[in-house]
Amino acid sequence: MPTFEAACPADHPETELPDAQSRAIADAVREALARRRMSRQALADAARISISTLEKALSGRRPFTLATTIRLEEALGLPLRTPAAAPAPKPAAPRHAPEEFGSYTREAVAFLEGRYLTLRTSFGQAGALFAYRTEIAWDSDSARLIFREAERLDAPFAQSGTVSVPNQSGQIYLVTNFQGQYRLAMLGRPTIQGELFGILTTLFSGRGAHLTPAATPLALVPERGALAEGAQYGRIEPGMACEPGYRRILDRVRADGFAVFPGLAD
Repeated sequence: MPTFEAACPADHPETELPDAQSRAIADAVREALARRRMSRQALADAARISISTLEKALSGRRPFTLATTIRLEEALGLPLRTPAAAPAPKPAAPRHAPEEFGSYTREAVAFLEGRYLTLRTSFGQAGALFAYRTEIAWDSDSARLIFREAERLDAPFAQSGTVSVPNQSGQIYLVTNFQGQYRLAMLGRPTIQGELFGILTTLFSGRGAHLTPAATPLALVPERGALAEGAQYGRIEPGMACEPGYRRILDRVRADGFAVFPGLAD
């Protein structure tokens, strides 16, 4: 009996199916032929396709097309195409920060998000202050507040890390953990103006390659209004126009009792 390659119907274009789907269809066709004790030639005739097309598709030398597959389904009376699996639903983003950072929600700590002028004493020059920017923002992927520093005179040492807001202590912690090396800012709750005052514990680069533990008062002042436009960064030395105002802000750490330094002279 002569065989022929049938023209492809207009509504079933000669779209080649993906390799994985073609292999699955070939397995299903071979199983159907074995169950029915049907020859490949008989199937090709019933589906109105050439035996060579069927052989090549079953052997994997060419993929099945959509048109060929539909004709095989009609000839065998069974579906050969499995429905495409629905994409796995994207896991819902976590709503709470990890327990080790306080289990807070974004709504509970939204008041902390923003940019802050950050002030501390200078480790490298007596009598001077050090000013830079700290930005606190919500990170959706890790479901926590993160912080990063900018506008630092010593840019390579700019820090970034996680904001911890536990309920028990009432303090706010900016935590940097780089390969097990910690740097910690411990801050009280914001004032009515949104200022944060506390202590920074870090490492001071001393002589040679030595790193020395250091602690200093720390103040974060929201950058908004006139301050956002006129904030100065870097080393703030006596005699600079901003120095008296910056020093009054930083002096509040001790004067207003945001942190104590037992045994140290005022």
